[in-house]
Amino acid sequence: FNSKKDAPSLLTLSRKDLTESTGEAPVDGEEDEEFLPLVLLQMPSSLSMRDLQSSRIVANHDQQQACLVVEESGKTFAVSRVETSNSLVLIPSQKSQHDGDELEQPPAPKKLKTTAGTCSKTKEDLQLVQTRLVKPGGSGASFLELKSKSLHKKDLLRLLKNHVFDPCNNTQKVWIGCTVSNLAMTLQCSQKEIKDALQKAKTFGMPRNSKQEEQKNCATIGYGTLSEEAIQETQNAIVATLTECDDFCTDYCTTKGIDKQLFEAEVLKRMEESETDELYPEAKYVVQHCTKLLRPEDENVTETYESSKVRL
Repeated sequence: FNSKKDAPSLLTLSRKDLTESTGEAPVDGEEDEEFLPLVLLQMPSSLSMRDLQSSRIVANHDQQQACLVVEESGKTFAVSRVETSNSLVLIPSQKSQHDGDELEQPPAPKKLKTTAGTCSKTKEDLQLVQTRLVKPGGSGASFLELKSKSLHKKDLLRLLKNHVFDPCNNTQKVWIGCTVSNLAMTLQCSQKEIKDALQKAKTFGMPRNSKQEEQKNCATIGYGTLSEEAIQETQNAIVATLTECDDFCTDYCTTKGIDKQLFEAEVLKRMEESETDELYPEAKYVVQHCTKLLRPEDENVTETYESSKVRL
């Protein structure tokens, strides 16, 4: 093995790597080293070592393939095991004095002698380098291959359709929905990818009101879909509020936006007047969702609905 910067090296293999698969006993006096299983990973150019350190493997029973998820950068890679008939040898990186690092003193170089006829000569000094076989015995080795994976919108919507919030259905007392963490685990991707997809798809979400959430005193957002009847009734109230309230029309023309709190209060008031019974407590989140649905798909607006102004 010839390095460009340093003297030639002689690669060595442990006897244990060569004999473990054949069942031969180690030679007496051989140093008893702890050999951990090796896994060779082929990393794509878009994945850095920093990403790898903060990554995790996600696998579930419904999917045959595991995925490597990097939460910090929002990347997901499908993991596949590739079998090869070749013998894979791992060679450690060799630092030299040219790198500016303080190096430990390497083992004394050995003289390799060859005989040609009756004369002998000494070859160039060789530096010993300890290597490892990926699989003991060498044959039938494998490595892990990573391929970039994208989240498909249709897969996300397919899961959300199983959770429908219908305020017109008096029998529905509890809203569970899908949490971001559950969606990320099921679809085998990062939570950042789930959040971005939920925002682009304009999905319905509101705090879950299950007994478990109340006991934990937390407000986890559950995502799903809103019934068509609820969407139609709420959007009718929104349109009526915009067309019949002169103050909102004037405010929209002068400031290109309507005060969100005043607008929501007026829509809720109109919905309550049209209801024979008391308005359901989740109406605020329904109004917010239906307002988002009324915004044009191609509107180039950077602010979200969480801002102080409503733009339609």
